[in-house]
Amino acid sequence: MRRETHPELAIEPHIALHYREADFFYVNPTNEHLYKRIALGFKKAIRNGSFNLLFYGYYADYIDKVNMGERTIIYLENPFIAKNASVEDPELWFQLDVYERLKRETAGTFQLDDVIAVP
Repeated sequence: MRRETHPELAIEPHIALHYREADFFYVNPTNEHLYKRIALGFKKAIRNGSFNLLFYGYYADYIDKVNMGERTIIYLENPFIAKNASVEDPELWFQLDVYERLKRETAGTFQLDDVIAVP
């Protein structure tokens, strides 16, 4: 939405709403090998930190632009989230403290080489 189109609208500068929504990869149900390889790849990327670097690096400009660290975050429950979404695993969800730590550790580059050695 552009400011020129709707000048009466503004982004509230002090509050952010946190509403979980899951994304999924789907593979052909007959290709169990592909499913297992993708699942293994995600688990390895989460374990070695490369998933967070990719995720937070991709969204860094947006997070910084809205001054997320200066906002009061209101956490909302999503009663419609998929039943198979791993809502109890914090590593699969946005965490401002993780973003801020990675930004410090990588000097804002979010490059893999700055934090971990990937074989």
